[in-house]
Amino acid sequence: MADWLVQIANEMDLLESRPPKGNGHGSTSIEQTLPALVAVAESMYRNRRLREEIFDSDLFGEPAWNMLLDLYVNHVRGQRISVTSLCYASRRPITTALRWIVQLEERSLVSRDGSSSDNRVRFVDLTKRGIQLMNRYMCQLVNTLPPSLPMQLAAARELHPTGK
Repeated sequence: MADWLVQIANEMDLLESRPPKGNGHGSTSIEQTLPALVAVAESMYRNRRLREEIFDSDLFGEPAWNMLLDLYVNHVRGQRISVTSLCYASRRPITTALRWIVQLEERSLVSRDGSSSDNRVRFVDLTKRGIQLMNRYMCQLVNTLPPSLPMQLAAARELHPTGK
């Protein structure tokens, strides 16, 4: 499975945007993998929220990573994120979040542009580089998971069904 994920990651590096659906030219494997990678990203984001509920939220501070996870999930779903929504996803004050967006722009991970239908709205998108790095990270993360993890998680759920 690990070799397959590496192959998928290499193919994803060639993508600039969401792959077209079912064109019959080899994109099926990528399309089948993206939902799994998004599920990992969504789980990471939810786990970060859970961590902040259990521990003091000011103990952990990674607004840029929260933003990248949110942008990645929504990119794969074909949804655009407004600057305001992305600031909310960062879990930090708007002024702090805006500074982080600038940092991400300076590293060529995101770009901003206006809405064609509403001049008041600005969108933030992952750049080609941002997509490639997120795909690479998610594939490598999945590659580090032990093969026995699904069985271990099932056993943990039986022991702690409410997560408490």
